[in-house]
Amino acid sequence: MTVQNTINHYENAAPIMAALQGVEATISNTGFDEKLHHLILLRASQINGCGFCVQMHTRDARKAGV
Repeated sequence: MTVQNTINHYENAAPIMAALQGVEATISNTGFDEKLHHLILLRASQINGCGFCVQMHTRDARKAGV
């Protein structure tokens, strides 16, 4: 039997995830430095102790050239 500790945020917190996506879209439209934005998200994830988010934001930052 496999135990899965990952929470699907899109299923369990859909309104919150929709709001966060809106924030991300707004930030992207302002011209804010993309690399810095990825580093900020990564650091917030580290502070929050969310391994899933650290992994996700690390991957996204690497794709952006950080």
